[in-house]
Amino acid sequence: MVVKPVVQWKNLLLKIAGLILFFPFSIVVKFFLHIRNFLYDHEWMHVTRIGTPIICVGSVTAGGSGKTPVVEFLAAKLSREGCRVAVVSNGYRKKSTGTILVSDGKTIAASVESSGDEAYLLARNFIKNNLDIPVVSGADRIAAVQYLETSFRSEVIILDDGYQYRKLHSDWNIVILDYHEWLYPHWAIPLGRLRDLARRIDDADAILVSKCPEQVDPKPWEIFQPKKIFSSYPISSFVNYHTNASISLGSIAGRSVLAFAGLGFHESFCRSLQKICGDYQAVLKDFIEFQDHHWYQPREIKRIIDKAKRDRAVVVTTEKDAVKLKKEWMTQQVDAWIAIPKIKFLDDTFEIWATSISRHLQKTQTADMVSA
Repeated sequence: MVVKPVVQWKNLLLKIAGLILFFPFSIVVKFFLHIRNFLYDHEWMHVTRIGTPIICVGSVTAGGSGKTPVVEFLAAKLSREGCRVAVVSNGYRKKSTGTILVSDGKTIAASVESSGDEAYLLARNFIKNNLDIPVVSGADRIAAVQYLETSFRSEVIILDDGYQYRKLHSDWNIVILDYHEWLYPHWAIPLGRLRDLARRIDDADAILVSKCPEQVDPKPWEIFQPKKIFSSYPISSFVNYHTNASISLGSIAGRSVLAFAGLGFHESFCRSLQKICGDYQAVLKDFIEFQDHHWYQPREIKRIIDKAKRDRAVVVTTEKDAVKLKKEWMTQQVDAWIAIPKIKFLDDTFEIWATSISRHLQKTQTADMVSA
């Protein structure tokens, strides 16, 4: 009975040590963020403007806020409304350099290793849903945007995670804030997760609060009126890794579950799985965390599979992780499922906002045709 207080004291001491160690670095990072934004705000740093309108989807925190699902939803909506859309991903931790064409909108043109997991996943999902949306991956967003502008004559380009890339002008900015995380005190990296000044949230055209619970308390978010939009990202179904067959949530009833993922913020995925397991009397036996954008090794997957066999558990992971797994690693002796989330908005504000952009683009295109 005396072990628990000892563990708590050890954790507290580790947190205090981390605070002392990282606090000076966070102060330095925040200082440089102030300087950098001051230079851009006063136009002392050059900003490139291109002819094609740009929508930037980003965040002021590092990883895990839910930017890529919003990019996918927005690109699909604009494409279905008749706009020629293209997407630029930064390709974080991809195993290549330069600007990579991931997809021309019809076929995959690069491997997941060369593209980066998020860019590859976007390209694959667009093709699967018969959406002609080219995807380019590259840290140099200006080069990537110029490539799309000349090669595909896109009418609008969406930047995935580009809010800190101030050297390229964006016509519309969407900032994503995690509902469960943002209302707590924030520190700049490495002590906290802030990678930009919190005041830059006010510069956005829309503020999308992601991963909301079923019952939202709107009061703490009133400071963002009228820009805020509430959304959630629940798991809506599963897909069998081996057969690609769709699996209902109810199929998890009574099962033991072993989950793993490499995300920027694991708590949201874990929370969703725990809720599903609770709803269907399943048991989440273990949740194994890896670094965001982790490139898996065969030995890591073997350990997961072996543990699942011992526990007679179904293995569950995310779409972003599944695209990096090799078929030969995943034995069919163990059920392996991919969790499929679906973005939901608590009202129609975001769809109205996206439709207004679509109409603006169509009017601009019509005016250009008339003037030509």
